[in-house]
Amino acid sequence: MTDTLEKSLAGAATAGDVERALLARFPRGQAEEWDRCGLLVGDPAAPVTKVAVGLDASSANVRFAAEQGCNVLLTHHPAFLDPPSVFGPQARGVADAGTAVWEACRSGVALINFHTCLDRALVAQQQLPQLLGLDYEHPLEGWAALRASRGSQAVPSPGTPAYGAVCRAPGGMTVRELAERCGRVMGGRSPRVWGDPDAPVIKAATCTGSLGDLGQEALSAGLDAVVAGEVRYHSAIDLAARGLALIELGHDASEQPLTACLMQALTDEGFPRDRIVLIDQPHTWLSL
Repeated sequence: MTDTLEKSLAGAATAGDVERALLARFPRGQAEEWDRCGLLVGDPAAPVTKVAVGLDASSANVRFAAEQGCNVLLTHHPAFLDPPSVFGPQARGVADAGTAVWEACRSGVALINFHTCLDRALVAQQQLPQLLGLDYEHPLEGWAALRASRGSQAVPSPGTPAYGAVCRAPGGMTVRELAERCGRVMGGRSPRVWGDPDAPVIKAATCTGSLGDLGQEALSAGLDAVVAGEVRYHSAIDLAARGLALIELGHDASEQPLTACLMQALTDEGFPRDRIVLIDQPHTWLSL
């Protein structure tokens, strides 16, 4: 428990205290250069009443936080990467990011987020493997380069700041069985699957959010499948044709569990659980 958040038990923690404590866990140095992490909107000196934790800093989540008596909205995604051109009430021509920032300023809700600095943390690497019952071994990002420089037996140290995770499927399973397991874990939301559904899966990779170039790393490493939030269509076709099965959960579905990581980090730092509101954000599309 940090000294700063010990004060929260007496109601004295500030938004700046929350930011500093979580940056110690998810340092800005782990984030992409283009990213925004930490306090994006609000007064760092403002005492914290309650904290709402969600995936997105949307205008709807800002309003919900204010309605729940929260003056901090802690999210994975930032309200924006590139600043919107207009900040104001939601209207034609105003992006939701502009409305979210306007709502946050109007209602006194500070926006704090931990994006790619959380994506690269050990707790994020382990989240999907734990949910899917896969055995986490080590990070995916950088593995191909490490093998090339140090030999085929070289693996990154568990917990190295990196995207994705390499896992073993206990007892083995097929692509179909892994996809069905993903659907159950994601509340019945059927994933998209590329590749042979009856192909065996011994070793797989998981990646929350966008797969990006990690599909090529998984293919080069000889993995059987990748479970990711989002896969580029033409990349999926190419990778599947070359023998790598892909299971796409949806960007939001794959990262919703990271809100539990943020909530746990808050409580581990001493912030009272009864002053945290978890936003159960619905998926952005429906299976009809």
